Amino acid sequence: MPKKLSFPDFLGIGAQKAGTNWLYVQLKQHPELYLPPIKEIHYFDLNCPARVGYRTKLRMKYIRKALPALKRQKSLKDKLFCLNYYFGRISDSWYAGLFKEGRGKMTGEITPEYAILPEEEIRRIHILMPDIKIIFILRNPIERSWSSLKEVARVKGERVSEYDDKKCIEFFNSEYNRTRADYLMTLRRWGRFFGKDKILICFFDEISENPEGLMARILNFLGVDTDLTCCSETLHKKIYSSVEGECPERFKNYLKDRHYQNISELAEHFGTYPKRWLAALRS
Repeated sequence: MPKKLSFPDFLGIGAQKAGTNWLYVQLKQHPELYLPPIKEIHYFDLNCPARVGYRTKLRMKYIRKALPALKRQKSLKDKLFCLNYYFGRISDSWYAGLFKEGRGKMTGEITPEYAILPEEEIRRIHILMPDIKIIFILRNPIERSWSSLKEVARVKGERVSEYDDKKCIEFFNSEYNRTRADYLMTLRRWGRFFGKDKILICFFDEISENPEGLMARILNFLGVDTDLTCCSETLHKKIYSSVEGECPERFKNYLKDRHYQNISELAEHFGTYPKRWLAALRS
């Protein structure tokens, strides 16, 4: 009889540029949790049959990161993990094996790309892991769009300040950006397979305003000890900060018009922080 695979217990599905690096750092320090030494595993978007061209492109992109990643790892077991991650044969058993070091703990991974998975891939996740818990962090779509543009420029070795207005507007209107800001679409897709008790919705604003409360809520959702001693030194730290500053007013105005309806719907569904975003648009 084939050995039953042990898949992770939770997934962080984004949103992109909504504090998932911060979340990874905090969760990785918790003694009852195990997250791999590489934050974004990208298994389900790499393995999605509908995205074969994307899969090949992304796999090659990540293989190019193998040597720098190996150099960053301090322990032999983490170096071996990286070798398997970058050069192993991708399969369900390969994916499950990435969490073997976490036996006896609650295991998970954080890949923001999962937020925009097609419905058939979310169905497959549900078949493999029907009891998995999902963490989804929402960020003001205007701020998220600007931060995403800066990240895309950074990855290309460029600066947003070098872009003309047309290039920036094209990015804001792109499918890449629009789908990542459509939080309700994400929740509809995932909600078709996972009940409300399996999906925790958080807000980026909480990271700066009340990180202790946010982390306690997340740990309680995961069912582990809510003592924050393990991450007390990093809770209030910015994990990544861009050198390119705030969104210029002309782009803010453009994004306000583009995301007004989106933010209005979020305010109706969730109140609290989205209501603040909406009030800021109306002021």
